[in-house]
Amino acid sequence: MSGDKKILVTGGAGFIGTNLVNELRSRRYEVVACDLLNHELQDYIRCDVRNYRQIESVFNTFGPFDYVYHLAAEYGRWNGEDHYENLWETNVIGTKHFFKNAGEIKVQISFYKKYVFSFHKKRDFLL
Repeated sequence: MSGDKKILVTGGAGFIGTNLVNELRSRRYEVVACDLLNHELQDYIRCDVRNYRQIESVFNTFGPFDYVYHLAAEYGRWNGEDHYENLWETNVIGTKHFFKNAGEIKVQISFYKKYVFSFHKKRDFLL
């Protein structure tokens, strides 16, 4: 039964996050989405994953959560070259904050390598 599951989606206002939030809500899950951007819809929380206290506040105020999709990220060539510190703080430090918080509230963390890694056959391309 999906109605009794509560899900947190970080990066909920991004492209993947928005689509995931919409799909989860269409399946009747209770979804709380957080993002650095302000969003007009209900259950969107402004939260900067680089700030541990903000993450902690989301978990304490809106949790407990059955599932967390951590999609908050900075990406792209320009961010990597011109805004390295912001990319590092969001992608690495922000993720560390989630692991730390999950450890404090005794949440089980699962990794599925099939979603992280993919292998492709080598192809010859004509130029």
